[in-house]
Amino acid sequence: MKSIRPILLLLALGADAQQRPAPTVSPEVAPDRRVTFRLKAPNAKEVRMNSDFGPTLQLSKDESGVWSVTTPPLAPDLYWYVFIVDGQGFADPSNPRIKTQSARGPENLVAVPGDTPQPWFERDVAHGAIHEHWYKSAAVGTLRNVLVYTPPGYNQNPQARYPVLYLLHGMGDDARSWTMVGRAHVILDNLIAEKKALPMVIAMPDGMMPRGAAGGGGDQLFERDLLNDVKPLVESEYRVSVAREDRAIAGLSMGGGQAMSVALQHPELFAYVGIFSSGTMASGGVDRFAGILADPEKANRQFRVLYLSCGLEDSRIEGTRKVDAALTAKGVHHIFKAEPGGHAFIGWRRDLTVFAPFLFRK
Repeated sequence: MKSIRPILLLLALGADAQQRPAPTVSPEVAPDRRVTFRLKAPNAKEVRMNSDFGPTLQLSKDESGVWSVTTPPLAPDLYWYVFIVDGQGFADPSNPRIKTQSARGPENLVAVPGDTPQPWFERDVAHGAIHEHWYKSAAVGTLRNVLVYTPPGYNQNPQARYPVLYLLHGMGDDARSWTMVGRAHVILDNLIAEKKALPMVIAMPDGMMPRGAAGGGGDQLFERDLLNDVKPLVESEYRVSVAREDRAIAGLSMGGGQAMSVALQHPELFAYVGIFSSGTMASGGVDRFAGILADPEKANRQFRVLYLSCGLEDSRIEGTRKVDAALTAKGVHHIFKAEPGGHAFIGWRRDLTVFAPFLFRK
């Protein structure tokens, strides 16, 4: 009898395995770049899907309780999406690729490859490393985190000191957004391999300030955290240059406004500035540049690169155009990029790809 029991157990497990339903496959990317999304929710009354590749999509349910929708062919890129189940946001349980956020629930990511890999898709090149630091912020009074990218070869060249880019995320996101969705580390790996960008360290702090925190408004509190906590941490833990000519700051949306605020108030610290789709451009953007516009020659000596960008379908485009026109009229050297698209990482990944090659050129 003892010799039979293992056989009976295996037979029982086999029968049980055969009765298990097949896992739901989602997302499924076809060779023609159509993508099918599926969610098993037999009791749901309605399932929709929001994304950054088009309008809201309505899913339909089959006899087994699986809701699905197939998109038209999508342009090669990395996209986010989230299911809306009976009015509530719901991450795709079949997709482990998650975008976490500080102010909203998680969303999913799907990569649609093309014939030519884009700069934010992994390639067979030398790769840098991402490090996460937790620190007690004296400015905020809480435990906070910052991610730091070190370029390929950092550990093999112990005598070298590297320039540093402080890269800021947008409202509702967190310190991991520029790596999870923005793919900043992948972009720099590829640009460095192609010798289009110089090796650099990138510091990506948490830009969201806690509600009700003492010590002034969000921008002022963030500035103190960045300059008094994050910057000293980076300069003590990593071999980075402390010269202003080797320091840059850039950000998207809320982070673009933070980058602009910090850089314009502290030109002695930052020589390169990138402002991607800043919300402050929607109203009063020109006013924020009053100091630069009052003394264009001084601004041209201080900032080696002043980069502005915005999507053509972004509500901030008109304000950004006004800032561009004002800077142009006063002879302030700058770069302005307006490209198709709205307020999304699809454009901001492209911004970093364009902005990074300008940095730290002597």
